Amino acid sequence: MNKYPLYISIDTCIFESNGYNFDETSALGLLKKYIADGKVKVFLSDIVYREMKAHISEKCSQIISDHENWKRKSAKELSSIFLEQAFPSLFMEYDEEELKGKCLKILDNYVQSIAEEILDISSVNIGTLFNDYFEMKPPFEDKKTKKSEFPDACIIQEIKNRFDKSGEMVFIISSDNGFNKSFEGIENYRMIGSLNDLYDIINKNDEEKEEAYNRTRLIFDSLKEKIEEEVKRYICDNEYIEVFGQTIDRHGIIDGYDYTEISLHNIDNLSVMIHSVDDISDNESTITVRCEANMIVDCSYDDYDNAPWDSEEKEYLFVETVTIREVHNARFACSIVIDREDESFVLRPFKVLLGGDTRVSREKKSE
Repeated sequence: MNKYPLYISIDTCIFESNGYNFDETSALGLLKKYIADGKVKVFLSDIVYREMKAHISEKCSQIISDHENWKRKSAKELSSIFLEQAFPSLFMEYDEEELKGKCLKILDNYVQSIAEEILDISSVNIGTLFNDYFEMKPPFEDKKTKKSEFPDACIIQEIKNRFDKSGEMVFIISSDNGFNKSFEGIENYRMIGSLNDLYDIINKNDEEKEEAYNRTRLIFDSLKEKIEEEVKRYICDNEYIEVFGQTIDRHGIIDGYDYTEISLHNIDNLSVMIHSVDDISDNESTITVRCEANMIVDCSYDDYDNAPWDSEEKEYLFVETVTIREVHNARFACSIVIDREDESFVLRPFKVLLGGDTRVSREKKSE
């Protein structure tokens, strides 16, 4: 049995992969519940905190840029005066610094609500850091990326400086293999790939919830086919699919296509399996389900690179819309609420993200 509260430290990639979603039903939102219940205490690196601030600021700048590009593109189809009358909120002017301030305030409020302690960079020993660098110890073992691993190395040293001597058990929440390698073989550290994995461990080992935990998994098994049908229906009806058609190599060279429209052509061989039991209440259980499916999507973009430019009218002429058919082995997750009393379930909204890691093939679709 676990001794509570569990001490945890969370890597930046966990906040990134969860999209900084702090809603109470999300993985990051549920963390506040487990803290309030006395199950968890969070020890957060100040470097992770700074990285989150930097990433959010970058995303705000990108959102402003994308918004301006969208307005310019829309104005090529309809007059800006018409669009402003029809969609006034979409044509508002946004102050970039004001937007950043609002977003960073949301982050600050969340961090203050979860952090038991912010680990200080002043504890980092530069000599030890460079010794690991030259000896290529984790996280510096990859020659291609080792210079970029200094933030991770500082975070790792902060955590070790805080807990090595005390010997207290600490759960490291990170999906970064290089980061996790730094804690391998040390007794008081346990590596976990996600917050959902942590919640499953807590619920599985809670004597008061043991029966509900086991029943949840049994109900899932009995509903598996219905859940697969519902997930497929949801994807076909809503088409909440995002395809990342471009890749950027380590030299900053962009390859691929920047798609503007996505259409699902086909989905088959969909299968689901329970990943974690995230929350258990009186009659309901919230679970995370891992899904796999073969998906074919048609993705379109406007081919400005091969369109002539009219210098007098200051616009592109004869812009062709190109459609690329992509085949993917999709892997995604969704959240489901199971009613243990009547053995029913509700599927929460989700999005399927497709990219280079799921792409099997792509080719230009003929007319």
